[in-house]
Amino acid sequence: MCANDILCHGAKPLFFLDYLACGKLDSDVAAEIVSGIAKACKETGTALIGGETAEMPGMYKVGDYDVAGFCVGVVERDEIIDGSKIKAGQAIIALPASGFHSNGFSLIRKIFPDFNEEFEGKPLYETLLVPTKLYQNDIFAIKDAAIEMSGIAHITGGGLYENVPRIINDGLSAVIEKSKINVPTVMQELAKRGNIAEEEMFGTFNMGVGMVVIVDQEDAQKVVDIVKGSAIVGEIQEGENKIILK
Repeated sequence: MCANDILCHGAKPLFFLDYLACGKLDSDVAAEIVSGIAKACKETGTALIGGETAEMPGMYKVGDYDVAGFCVGVVERDEIIDGSKIKAGQAIIALPASGFHSNGFSLIRKIFPDFNEEFEGKPLYETLLVPTKLYQNDIFAIKDAAIEMSGIAHITGGGLYENVPRIINDGLSAVIEKSKINVPTVMQELAKRGNIAEEEMFGTFNMGVGMVVIVDQEDAQKVVDIVKGSAIVGEIQEGENKIILK
């Protein structure tokens, strides 16, 4: 998640520090958690240079783990992506998510109380535990193709409604067509079982969009060709509402 946040400025992650807190440390569990962090660091070329493990009985129950992290990256000052170049007429590209991306699990646990139930031929927990997709290779493949990205939004908690407006300037609106978004079946099932309104779903979950990239119209199809599963889902228009989902 930290590495994806850094990418929004066009920066390359350099190093990462982790923090793991628990009530009683299980060395096997801790090793598995750190192994997962190390794998993600290796995938992004990020150095895992240290961290902190805190055992705090009384603060956490046995079996509870609190994991956090801190990442530093680098980008040339004249290459920083900050949304200031976004303008009307540009295309909005949705890069596919791998799943829920660690967001909305309080609601997920309420709607899906049995993680062992079968969903699409396998235990539900296997679908829920798919790791967050890392977008470094995709973003830098776009950059290497000499395509200028005017804005990048990492779609985390708050969904499209809260994350896209952060990069949109006053007087502009990101107009997105929901019909062009490939919503994962597990999210459709969640909405159905919980009788959750569509607006709430799009305001809580990524709905299959892990990252949004804004480019000139002439570069939109090039991005789709570069990033497997991506799609053109809307455009930037003049308007007062920074995001409109229709």
